[in-house]
Amino acid sequence: MTNHLLNLRPGQVPHTTYKKAILAVGATEGHGPHLPTGTDLFIAQGITEDIAACFDDMLVLPALSYGVSDNHMMFDFTLSLSPETLIAVLQDILESLFIRGIFRVILINGHNGNTAPIEIAGRRAHQRHPELKVVSMPAWWTCAERLLPAGTLSDDSGWHAGEMETAAALGYFPDLVDMSLAQDCPPRLPYSPLLDVKYTIAEMSRVGNVGRSSRASREKGLAIREALKQEAVRFIRRLDEMDWDYAVTQSPQ
Repeated sequence: MTNHLLNLRPGQVPHTTYKKAILAVGATEGHGPHLPTGTDLFIAQGITEDIAACFDDMLVLPALSYGVSDNHMMFDFTLSLSPETLIAVLQDILESLFIRGIFRVILINGHNGNTAPIEIAGRRAHQRHPELKVVSMPAWWTCAERLLPAGTLSDDSGWHAGEMETAAALGYFPDLVDMSLAQDCPPRLPYSPLLDVKYTIAEMSRVGNVGRSSRASREKGLAIREALKQEAVRFIRRLDEMDWDYAVTQSPQ
């Protein structure tokens, strides 16, 4: 696509054309026997591509293939960054965009371990440069649950490489998914909407995925894909309408 930075020569990236940039942040880690190692990256890239296709002024940045995956290290072929490293990388990218004159950035996260580093890097960049506006999709999996009609997914669909993530994979890159290898590994951990237990994937599963992956379907995946695109595009267009000027005009007392 012509709006991909890596496909463009320097003279083809005028600031008058590209006012926004979008970055997919993924991971390289095991996702059970049925999904590819790049699942988090590929989903984030798919979301990014769908959004960017709706805007003429959005520059697609080279995706980050590595994330904070230390709790997956027991499974092949996981490669991980430390949280501090990912924060530093994101801060440097955001600083570079600011220097280049792009002040509106969308970060699309594909992996749970990246959520906190993205939050920290984005807030630090905006605090350093108030003109730099950073929007993130920190957890598409929780967004999808809220956006889809009730009953589309099972109550416990959001586990690692479970029903929801497997469905998303079928929606974005079905040729890389082998459902004949999918194994259901229902978690023993009880669910709470309030409390969050810190665990390793090895504590939850012997094969690298958690939940009922076999319940996934391409139909569910396409519904997830469309819902995420529609909501993201709606929100970004709303920001464009207000020229990303969301600050109150009244000074704090």
